[in-house]
Amino acid sequence: MWTDPVVDEIHQIRQKMLADVGDDIHALMAKFHEHQDAQSGEVIKGKLPPLSPAEDPVKDSADR
Repeated sequence: MWTDPVVDEIHQIRQKMLADVGDDIHALMAKFHEHQDAQSGEVIKGKLPPLSPAEDPVKDSADR
């Protein structure tokens, strides 16, 4: 069976990160939140331009 080396590497990193906090997922999430809170910088939020009716995949074709 073929395995993706990138996915394998991600699993190894996750296992090491969990091992660093005693395999406690709650401690790992707390560590993530601490890191995020310590970061400085502005979060830029913007709006995408509206889709034209022809581009809107959600709009029912009967509404066009």
